Amino acid sequence: MAASTLRTWDRRYGLGPTQRQAGSHRRYSPDDLARLETMRALTQRGVALADAARMAIRSAPAADAVGEDLDPLTLAAAAVDSGHERLVRALRASVVKVGLIETYSGRLVPALALLAETPRSDVPGHDPEAALAAAFLGVVRERTAAPLAPSTRPDLVLVAAPRESVVAAHVLAGSLHELGLRARVVRDDPEEAERHGRCRDGVALVIELHLDQDRLEPVPRHGTTFHGLLLVGPHAPEVPLAHRVRTLAAALPEAADMVAERLAEA
Repeated sequence: MAASTLRTWDRRYGLGPTQRQAGSHRRYSPDDLARLETMRALTQRGVALADAARMAIRSAPAADAVGEDLDPLTLAAAAVDSGHERLVRALRASVVKVGLIETYSGRLVPALALLAETPRSDVPGHDPEAALAAAFLGVVRERTAAPLAPSTRPDLVLVAAPRESVVAAHVLAGSLHELGLRARVVRDDPEEAERHGRCRDGVALVIELHLDQDRLEPVPRHGTTFHGLLLVGPHAPEVPLAHRVRTLAAALPEAADMVAERLAEA
């Protein structure tokens, strides 16, 4: 990079060395260099200079930030310019601090929105949105790796969602697993999944996600006499006998209570 570019980025965007020495020498620390590398990578992919600088400043040490320090802008910048393992480390640390649902709702979803709104070009084979979703699903899988004790009681929870909300379905299913409840994600009619044997017997609860305008097609309701039905999201339809909540955070305790009631009846 030309020295004139470095001076311009320092003067206009604050991307200079964090420590200065007497005289004309400019000494860049490893974190300073990481910010410059992020800035250059973002601009080469078509991000506007001011936006790239804002993301670069927040990104070093971007994807290694933990807990509450991992904000959506930092996460979006890391998705553009970081490898899979760095994204996983950042998301893993956030989940340890604030949990799966808050990391998803408070970090991942806003970061994906920022990426969708930012004009840019991507190198072949790297899609930041897909990379971010894949990294987070990997963390969900890590959190649910420990098998639960087998049960003969109806304690299985089916989480059904349209394709647009499938990551949210995995987040909720993973959170249920952490509470000791067996959960599976289905992309189609959960009643069909049961009938065709793709899920084991013993369903205690079916959860449908209606988070977006593209709703999950209504499913036959005759099964609600055998298990509970929980509808989640601002676009959930009115269904007799079903429970309704607006958010994933509200769905978790509601689902746990509904399963507990089902087990008490069994």
